[in-house]
Amino acid sequence: MPPQLAAIASQLVPVEGGTFTIGDVPGRGRASSTRVRRSGRRVSDQLDADDSLPAHDVTVDSFLIEATEVTYAQYVAFLNYLRSQGRDHRNGCGTTVPQRCTDTFKKTPTRTSRPTRPITSSTST
Repeated sequence: MPPQLAAIASQLVPVEGGTFTIGDVPGRGRASSTRVRRSGRRVSDQLDADDSLPAHDVTVDSFLIEATEVTYAQYVAFLNYLRSQGRDHRNGCGTTVPQRCTDTFKKTPTRTSRPTRPITSSTST
């Protein structure tokens, strides 16, 4: 790990791998989303669980995960490190051009106020 990032890295903790069941049984996901709709909340179509059928076993290798969430300061340091190495971060829209993603987010209504531009600096940890 580069020294610039090692200085701010969170502790990693091991997660033991294993086999577990993932997916849903027919009708259960749809029933859950129906209950949420009745309560007056908005439900994503993905909660209808059609894409999680059938339930099946998967095996995951052991891995390390950070003990705490990544802070904005850590994320900004990571982005700045990438830029210093001549590499840009590829955003969730699959591009390094922030305007394309920003335009998409501006058109998408949200219930909470969120920034519509990339974070480029942070003074908090």
